[in-house]
Amino acid sequence: MIRLLLADDSATNRAAIATVLADDAEVDIVGEAENGEEAVEIALELEPDAILMDVEMPVLDGTEATRQIRAALPEVRIIALTAHDEVEVIVAMIDAGANAYCLKGAPLADVRRALDPASGQGWVDQRVAGRVFEAVVQLYQQERRVAGELAEAIREIGNQSTKVVQLTLGVVRSLAAAVEARDEYTGGHIERVSRYALLLTERAAPELLADPRVEFGYILHDVGKIAVPDAVLRKSGPLTEEEWVLMRSHVDIGAHMLGAIPEFEPVREIVRYHHERWDGAGYQQGVAAEEIPLPARLFAVCDAFDAMTTERPYQAARTPEAALSVLEGGSGTQWDPGAVHEFAFLVECGSLGEERALGLSALAAVPRVVLRG
Repeated sequence: MIRLLLADDSATNRAAIATVLADDAEVDIVGEAENGEEAVEIALELEPDAILMDVEMPVLDGTEATRQIRAALPEVRIIALTAHDEVEVIVAMIDAGANAYCLKGAPLADVRRALDPASGQGWVDQRVAGRVFEAVVQLYQQERRVAGELAEAIREIGNQSTKVVQLTLGVVRSLAAAVEARDEYTGGHIERVSRYALLLTERAAPELLADPRVEFGYILHDVGKIAVPDAVLRKSGPLTEEEWVLMRSHVDIGAHMLGAIPEFEPVREIVRYHHERWDGAGYQQGVAAEEIPLPARLFAVCDAFDAMTTERPYQAARTPEAALSVLEGGSGTQWDPGAVHEFAFLVECGSLGEERALGLSALAAVPRVVLRG
């Protein structure tokens, strides 16, 4: 039995690790710490067999916490937990006394391998950065390349040229497709819901479409799910409370992923706020009504409609009429009333049945509620 201490300032990250290790009878999580100072105190009290130690923590960072624990507990196995495979960070942790390191979001097998020196597959007292988890690093590097291409394209978007917009859109779609490919139950969701959202935006707030980044946000709304474990993302039954914590974290993760691109702030707003509710009971920010950015309010209606009208392992698909009834029932509580009103028009006139079935010019001639926010 491996008695494990989790040290990470993010409750979401700790919950993620606990979830992936929950079924492992050989691992017992004996404690959790949310900063380095607390990690030292708990480690000295409990003397665990292993510690997953986040590098960046408040009060006392992971490097100093590792140094202090190693001096007092020479036998404990300390695994540096880092978001990136940066050599200088890993070397500093190993110099402080870490035995190994693990990338955040690594598969269960890799986390387990790092914990168990007896398996012959981990790293025991290495004094160099050593070999990283190859599969995880390849995925990370692939994401980094795509993000780099995306950043380069976005920096050129100021000229609004058709060529640049199309190039950026292609990169955005590639990144979104990589995320959607992980969830076999939501095939085609991104294409459908982004089309619905564009139609609704043209109907309710056409001025937003002057900025192509709004469409990018619709396409990338779930990009943070790339960090949600497969066991949660592909689960066929109801999620536990811990699993819901992981699932809900995708909005913050997605916004963080896009944070390196300052020009992408309108996209981040859609990613971060598309699960908020009109009454303030949504997640993760808990904002309400017009505090929620308008594109996110529009998108939330479309996202809910597509979820209800698509066959899922945990629910049968509803008819468009039944789904619209749910939306109207939640108008003014879960969803923006104006957005629901305009979306109802699109459903009732049949414009969602085929790609721009009525044509945007035809829709524009029908009286509408124009939203602002």
